[in-house]
Amino acid sequence: MANTIDDIQRLITAKGLHVERLPGALSAHLPTQAYKDSAGRSQLEVRIHVDTHHNCLVMDAPWAFDSRKAVHKEAMLSCLLGEVAKSPLVRPQYDAEAGEVRLRVDGLLDAHLEGGMSSGNVVTMLQALPAFADSVYLQLSAVMRTDAVEPSAQPSPAPAPAPEPSREQRLADIARRAGGVNRLAALFRMQERSRKEGGGETPSRN
Repeated sequence: MANTIDDIQRLITAKGLHVERLPGALSAHLPTQAYKDSAGRSQLEVRIHVDTHHNCLVMDAPWAFDSRKAVHKEAMLSCLLGEVAKSPLVRPQYDAEAGEVRLRVDGLLDAHLEGGMSSGNVVTMLQALPAFADSVYLQLSAVMRTDAVEPSAQPSPAPAPAPEPSREQRLADIARRAGGVNRLAALFRMQERSRKEGGGETPSRN
């Protein structure tokens, strides 16, 4: 157990990655594809240490994202929560006062294993953090630049007004209500004959 950090350092350096030794911890800069750090570099800094109180190996990425740069923090956090549901390992941690969003992975140590954990599990934990950062980076960056919580929250455009009916459509509607074209024509003839005869009221439609 005491050699866990040393074992992990050898494992990481064997993969050609640079590791910096810190007091009681390691710092590794893992390459990324979509994700860029605050300096615009395609890498994610990961700190590695042993939590002796909970008997687990901890890997976290401090300041993976800075919520102070977000126009709408609620939208940013909502986006993160949506991605967490797809990841069985990574847990974001949010410091509301400082604005830091940290990514974290924990792995339980086994006293029966040399170094406390198999090399396969260590590699899985190492890969999970940059993979998560890559998967969420583009969407999260877009959300941080806008004040819209969700696209669906935008007001729907007003429906286009119905077109005015043509003269033919209006005549057809009048004819329909009058009982048909023949009935309407008969009414017109009766009204015309009444006017020519010089009197009388307009004939009833019934």
